[in-house]
Amino acid sequence: MQRVRTSPFLLHTDDVRGFVFDVTTGLLREIHSAS
Repeated sequence: MQRVRTSPFLLHTDDVRGFVFDVTTGLLREIHSAS
């Protein structure tokens, strides 16, 4: 998440969220950053 948050291509980085899609179960899991 830090790599996404520090990207020069994102103008607004105060509310960045990431998700992982599990193709086996079909579930979408949110990734929580440490900071």
